[in-house]
Amino acid sequence: MQQKVERLDRWIYYSLCGLALSLFSTVAGSSIFLGLSIFLFFVRAYFRRDDLWEPFKPYRQIVYAYGLFVLTMLVSAVFSGDIRQGVGLVVSRQGYYVMPCVIIMAVIRDRDKLAMLAKLALFSLLANNLCLFWKAGNFYDRMGGRIDGLVGFMALAAVYSVTIPVLYLGTAYFKGKWRWICFASGVSCIAANLLTGTRSGWLTSAAVLFVIAAIYTKKKWKLIAGMLVVVVCVAGVFSLSPHLAARFRTIGDPGKESSVTERYKMWQSAAHIWEDYPVLGIGVGQYREAYQTEYCLPDSQDYKLKPEDRHSHPHNNFMLIFAEAGTVGGAAFLFFLAMLVWFSFHGWRKTQEVLYLVLLSIVLGTQLQGMMDTNLKMTVVCKMYWFFIGLTLQMLDVNTQRLLQHRRVE
Repeated sequence: MQQKVERLDRWIYYSLCGLALSLFSTVAGSSIFLGLSIFLFFVRAYFRRDDLWEPFKPYRQIVYAYGLFVLTMLVSAVFSGDIRQGVGLVVSRQGYYVMPCVIIMAVIRDRDKLAMLAKLALFSLLANNLCLFWKAGNFYDRMGGRIDGLVGFMALAAVYSVTIPVLYLGTAYFKGKWRWICFASGVSCIAANLLTGTRSGWLTSAAVLFVIAAIYTKKKWKLIAGMLVVVVCVAGVFSLSPHLAARFRTIGDPGKESSVTERYKMWQSAAHIWEDYPVLGIGVGQYREAYQTEYCLPDSQDYKLKPEDRHSHPHNNFMLIFAEAGTVGGAAFLFFLAMLVWFSFHGWRKTQEVLYLVLLSIVLGTQLQGMMDTNLKMTVVCKMYWFFIGLTLQMLDVNTQRLLQHRRVE
């Protein structure tokens, strides 16, 4: 029996390697490897499951907070008017996509294997960047100054909002070749982020990078000098590109940009739904029909389209959850995020372990960018989010166990 379990663990690890390698390079490939990982995980749980809960014990509060959020979403789904659709969406959004985190934490307990998963994810990211640079070199003017890579540029906005701060931490933390690898990778991500033309990605990555750098950097003059260098370099790039400069100017005058004003109107529509269904919301999965048929504002661009052609989400994670799950679901979601942020910041203050700031980067990068786009509906972002959270939490636990063992030996 033990040999069978070990064999399954090995194949689960190989499947996760495939997921990491395809995380930013192919949506279909990552779905195949994630599905295979889930299947093998449940087979493994059939033969032995008594040890699967153990790695989650240090993170009970986070697990319970997430469980509370899932429970509120299920309650909203039951009262949504379409139970099958609502429950199905909860299983998909809050169940299926969280499985990379669950599987990594339950099965992968070797530090070298966790490091390999991180390296493969970085390789996938760099492959995406190379494809994006190739497209920029050949089709930049034809594509109107907005370039995607192997996945769409809206998803990449969330990806770079996470990876740029994380690679900064790698540059500051590591020594030798990995410092230069992280530095070069970070520069490539900044360049790719600019080429996507996605303003939410620009703003969020800059904001999260500044927050993380301010927390991590002890000598503030280094922070100021580094930020000045980045600003000068980025300003030089904008001065050389009319497409980027024109798009950047709309940030200072959002009223002249239709996509920005339309977001405001969609947020107003979501707020109106929340006002009409304040407790449990209109129901999981019901936003699309409600917005398209009843809540779309008459002065919006969407209103000029046929109902079925109007937007299906409000371009905001928080507004979608409050509209669909009401105050109960929205409060549970905010509580879960607050637990992650508190855990990260408190852990950093207590131990100065850089992985806590990596976790903070993942949460802030994804959720701040999610205030301008419903990125948790995107499969690439969901997989990245939970894959990185699982990887970081498990690496924290492995490091803690190694430290405790070292102290016992002393």
